[in-house]
Amino acid sequence: MAHPYLSRPRVASGATTAMAPAAWVETAARAVPRPAFAYALAAYLAVTVARAHEVVPFLSQLSPAKLSLLFVIGMLATNPRQLPWGDLPRSTVAKFMFATAILAVLSVPGAYWPGGSAKFLPYVYLQTFIVFVLVATAFVHRRTMWIGLHVFAFGAMAAAVLGFLVPPDRTGRFGIGRTYDPNDTAAFLVIALPFVFLLATESRRVRQIAFVGIPIMLAAIMKTGSRGGIVALALMIPFMLFYAPPRRRTTYIGLVAVCLAVFSATMTPELRKRFVALFEQSDYNFHDRDGRKAVIKRGIGYMVANPVFGVGIDGFQYAEGATKRNEGEGVKYMNAHNAYVQIGAELGFGGLLCFVGTIVASWLGVRRVRKQLLGPEFDPVTSKREVGVATAALCALVGLSAAAMFLSTAYSPVTYFMFGLCAAIPLGAPVAGRLVAAAPASPALRRMASASPSPRPAAPARGAPQRVRGWLNGGRSRQTGPSRGRGGLNR
Repeated sequence: MAHPYLSRPRVASGATTAMAPAAWVETAARAVPRPAFAYALAAYLAVTVARAHEVVPFLSQLSPAKLSLLFVIGMLATNPRQLPWGDLPRSTVAKFMFATAILAVLSVPGAYWPGGSAKFLPYVYLQTFIVFVLVATAFVHRRTMWIGLHVFAFGAMAAAVLGFLVPPDRTGRFGIGRTYDPNDTAAFLVIALPFVFLLATESRRVRQIAFVGIPIMLAAIMKTGSRGGIVALALMIPFMLFYAPPRRRTTYIGLVAVCLAVFSATMTPELRKRFVALFEQSDYNFHDRDGRKAVIKRGIGYMVANPVFGVGIDGFQYAEGATKRNEGEGVKYMNAHNAYVQIGAELGFGGLLCFVGTIVASWLGVRRVRKQLLGPEFDPVTSKREVGVATAALCALVGLSAAAMFLSTAYSPVTYFMFGLCAAIPLGAPVAGRLVAAAPASPALRRMASASPSPRPAAPARGAPQRVRGWLNGGRSRQTGPSRGRGGLNR
């Protein structure tokens, strides 16, 4: 049975090639996830990734994570074949992720505290790994992916609004509920920002919401007081400008100017002092025993001393407590504050290799898809949204990689959500929407054509897509006719 969302290119009469406009294109005919499953998955992502139950506190009393996961499992139980499970082994990202899961299990027996690592596996790590598997398989179907990205982006905007409605913590910084501390909150908002930019190119209503949400998210990042999140954002912005379409680059530069204005208006004196101390190297992170510099050096030592299976998953803090001497002020169980050091110390050099390999494979896979979709053999109108998602994923991956230098996000739900998305983009990359050649002519007709002078190319029909440079506007296309389609979730 043909895929209902499969784009079917057609050949116009009297023409050698033609293009078939469509909102999404798919790889091949496969089962379509039921709408109930798509919305159940969206609810699960809203809870596990965007922490919606902490943005709306009374939802926590309903155990939304368990309920939404049970709903997802129930939808899968009715029809397990609605997801392309067989596609996962083809993904290099998935191979690295499953290798990481195997190392996590093998690290438990030799952990500093086997009981703590064994408890972390089913209660925390399994939930984030389920996020990866569901996203990597379900987002192969592009309409399901589009719903999920809306939930991810709108959840980030809702969390940013929360920063102006609730009082900050005792340090004067904003964090989402009890799960995301200020640093994790900043990383989450930075990673979600490119997808809000993506929504700013959609229908008028969604675009208006996105334009309002962008400065709020920027101000919320400042309210977290996270220097790592701000540095990650600063590293991500050049990529957003580089991939911006030439026609909209002025707009993007204007948005960057808005970012700077928001930063200047919302930066507190305490945050300025922290940045000054950082540049002057007078910050505690440079000289304190529990500063980031000392913690990273100890983490590298754990990695070298335990190169095969590490100190056990989630065992970094227990290794800190077991190896540090009490110097009269007690022993502080520190986190790694660096995802690369964290996973290398906890799972050994193999874990570090898998983590870096996942990031590299994600970047190469998504970049390859984007480059192919910008090629001349694809219909730019058809591939417009696909290119936009791929570009937003690349920019978010830069933010994730930069934030990982300052935060312990190796097993974070946001990290696994991004890895799942980067696996699903190549797995669901379109083969439809290509230029379709007409039936080959007979040898006699080819000889006549070669002997006759080349005909002048026909003028493009009114409304036909013209080849120009671009990004979210369709890669390299511009619709010149009066019927420029718009739409949001129903597109």
